[in-house]
Amino acid sequence: MNHQNQTFQYGSDLKLRWRDRDRYDKVNSINYLNFLEQIRHRYLSDVLKWDWDNYGILVEKVSVHHLSQLEFEDKPHISVACTEVSADHLILSYKIITNRDGEQILATVAETMLVAYEPKEKVKMKFDQAHIDTLMEYEGETVQVAQSN
Repeated sequence: MNHQNQTFQYGSDLKLRWRDRDRYDKVNSINYLNFLEQIRHRYLSDVLKWDWDNYGILVEKVSVHHLSQLEFEDKPHISVACTEVSADHLILSYKIITNRDGEQILATVAETMLVAYEPKEKVKMKFDQAHIDTLMEYEGETVQVAQSN
């Protein structure tokens, strides 16, 4: 998960809820998966115009690295970018930043490997070339094209 050279064009402020915190007034780590899901759904809907009524997206692999714990008073921002694309999968990278005492803090970096899913047949499916082209155009030179299996 190297996000140093990654450009993140797509993002949103996170609104932390009372239930997101634990007894120590920190954001409970299980909530980060929910944060990733929320931004991932919006990103795929807005950028790919994904047809959620007929096709699904499965998370094949997820990695979350906490660099600094979010506190309940924080006003975090989450960003997402597609860093790798093929007909078989997408890899999305995420970062969560917050400002604390006037300093911008990188709190979390994460990555998910996604596959397309055909729910009627209950099988994985390929991303079509139009989806690949759209992501390459949107992300520019920062997205890598991987070979399909």
